[in-house]
Amino acid sequence: MPGGPDTHGGREVELALRAGCPVMMWHRSDCFSPLFREEVSGLLAGGDFRSLPRRVLERRRIVEARMASAAANSSPEAARQASETANETDETWDDEPAGFQLALLWDDPRRRPDVPAG
Repeated sequence: MPGGPDTHGGREVELALRAGCPVMMWHRSDCFSPLFREEVSGLLAGGDFRSLPRRVLERRRIVEARMASAAANSSPEAARQASETANETDETWDDEPAGFQLALLWDDPRRRPDVPAG
């Protein structure tokens, strides 16, 4: 939940859940980041809405693979420093370690809750 239950972001999520909003996306630390907004726009425009969870997962795997590659090709200290500066200077989401900060809440309308026996 963005910022916790007693923050503006937390209250927004609570209101959306109470209203029955089936999909929510947020950045865990900076929803106002231009990179985040650009990425969300691309994900939402990138095909069938029902495939959004798969597309988010694919983006996370791309970021993870690039971070792993960078870490394998440098010392742990250099990889840590590169990770910290990437959040401040990189202009592409692919190279931004904050790509892992994308949260997706997905309530699949095709999945029905189990009814307790009784």
